Amino acid sequence: MSSDKYIDTSSTGRTVDGVMTFFEDPATDKMFGVVLSLAREVYVLADRVRVLELLLQEKGVVTTDEVEGFAPRGEVEAVFRAEREGFFDRLLEPLAQDDTAGARLAGTSSS
Repeated sequence: MSSDKYIDTSSTGRTVDGVMTFFEDPATDKMFGVVLSLAREVYVLADRVRVLELLLQEKGVVTTDEVEGFAPRGEVEAVFRAEREGFFDRLLEPLAQDDTAGARLAGTSSS
C-alpha cells in the first residue's frame, strides 16, 4: 500500500541521501518512522488475532503451524483487506488534516 493516498509526495516528500523525507526536521522524520513501525507491528498483531479467532471458531483447537500457514481467501480475504485499509486510513488521517488547530495553538494563522 502506498502512502500516496494520504500524502501528496510531489509537494511534501523529497529524497535526501536516497531516503524519502516529509518534514524539515530530521528528528520529526525519524519519529514518523517509529510511529509507522509501531503501526505495522500493531497491524500484524491484530491480523494474527483475527486469524486465531477464525480458526478457533472453525476448529475449536488450533496449532501454531495452522496460524502461520493461514491464507485468507474469498470473502474473508475481502474483509481482511477492508480492515487493513480502514486501519491505515485511521492511522494516517491526522496527516491529511489541515493544520488550522496547530496554527492556532502556535499563535499563528495558516491562511
